[in-house]
Amino acid sequence: MIDDLDAQASSVSTLQPITNGVGILVFKCPMVRLDIRCPAPPNRRGSWGDGAHLRSGIVTLDIHGLHASVKQPGEVAVPRRGPVQRTSEPKASVEWQKMLLLFCRVPGKSCAHTRARTDEADKKAAAFIVIGPLSPDPTDTSVLVPIIEVRSATNPSSSIKTSTITCRIPSVQAKIKQRTIEGLQFFADDITHWLDGAFGDGSAPKPRDDLKMIGSRFFGSKGSSSASSSAEEEEADGTTATVLRICVTEADIALHVPTQDPAFEPGTDRILSLRGSDIDVKLESNTTGRQETVLTLVLLDAEFADRTDTTVPDRILGRTTPLSLTANHHPMLNLRFSSLTHPQSGLKETGIKVILSSSTFFLHKSFSWAKDLALFAKTPEGVFEDVVPSEVTRVAISLVDCSLHAKSPTLGGAIVLVIGAMEGKADTESGAESRGAEVGLSSVVVLAVDDMMTTTELHGGYKSSAEAYQVCATFSRDLQVDDAASWIRPAVGPDYS
Repeated sequence: MIDDLDAQASSVSTLQPITNGVGILVFKCPMVRLDIRCPAPPNRRGSWGDGAHLRSGIVTLDIHGLHASVKQPGEVAVPRRGPVQRTSEPKASVEWQKMLLLFCRVPGKSCAHTRARTDEADKKAAAFIVIGPLSPDPTDTSVLVPIIEVRSATNPSSSIKTSTITCRIPSVQAKIKQRTIEGLQFFADDITHWLDGAFGDGSAPKPRDDLKMIGSRFFGSKGSSSASSSAEEEEADGTTATVLRICVTEADIALHVPTQDPAFEPGTDRILSLRGSDIDVKLESNTTGRQETVLTLVLLDAEFADRTDTTVPDRILGRTTPLSLTANHHPMLNLRFSSLTHPQSGLKETGIKVILSSSTFFLHKSFSWAKDLALFAKTPEGVFEDVVPSEVTRVAISLVDCSLHAKSPTLGGAIVLVIGAMEGKADTESGAESRGAEVGLSSVVVLAVDDMMTTTELHGGYKSSAEAYQVCATFSRDLQVDDAASWIRPAVGPDYS
């Protein structure tokens, strides 16, 4: 039995048939189901799961309303709605109305930090991700559907042939539990071992030093296998490149995290919610002619909150002021992860750059959610043990107009720390005896808050977060009739009176 998710705007009656042009080859199917399972490496069979070859589980992919087509050369497609305009006609495109990813965990023991689960529901395949349509307006009868487009072009100056795969996804909903995240980590580890054996010299498993695991297969590795084919050697010369782009309009992810907090009833899960909009993920490989892979994540708006109690959710991280159509907003998060392998020395260099803008971190009395989340994301024993480490790691973090909201544990007020700009960077070398970091800080304002309502319902359109706190507090104070109305004053920084 399949436990489906309740996806918004996914009613079949509201979806329109997909008729996006005609191509050389057109494939339509009302429903496609694909079951994927991978055996464990021979040296790790029997240590987990059913005691045989399978230790992770079964991943099931359900696609409803599939429509795939290959375009003719020079064919003009029917214009589609969407935030990104087409620059060239795709060679092939795939659309669907609804996609479900389901996972059935193989029977077996759980990790030491996981509570034993013997419920009947754990033996069923449960949908943990739904990728479906989105209705842009309640009065609009049209529905945006997911689409994948494939393009290919050659740069005349560098002679690099670039294959571009663009995935536009209107809506993503996920409900992830502890057993699911553990099984998926085993599944990813098993798939990587299988790929190394299938596309290597045919022997499995390989020695640990020759394995290209998660993180080294896709982001470069220190060593190279002697079984590399001639096609792989041509790619190493810098003649081909690949770009994968995923654009998500709205995402809603719910993490059901087991907790040992005495405030919760035994057997209940803490629900941590992550909601985001206008998400752009780009994976570039060898686009500059070097053996470099770059992963870029741009997130316009997001909110991370504890929604165990739906009536009173606790915000943990979110945008300070809401988005508006009249203001030019910076992305809330800009993450860049790069991995470069130098061809002469084989040195692997990893770069991580994070820019966080216009966001507020809410500091609560209890941090038990952080401990529960750390155990939830902890890697099980025997997974990802063959990842090739990076010799040089460069980390850069920037905060622009960010705030720290510390609520008083006993009183009704709070302290708000507004950081105008902060930059920090650190370079770490493998085996280095000393490590250092640089941090720069400017424009710090500390605010003392009496009325919590003035900090939870801010309005946009201001130059900085400190000005938004000050103006909204004054506006709230003027609306109060009582002389002891709420007020806010700057304790450190410029005078905003």
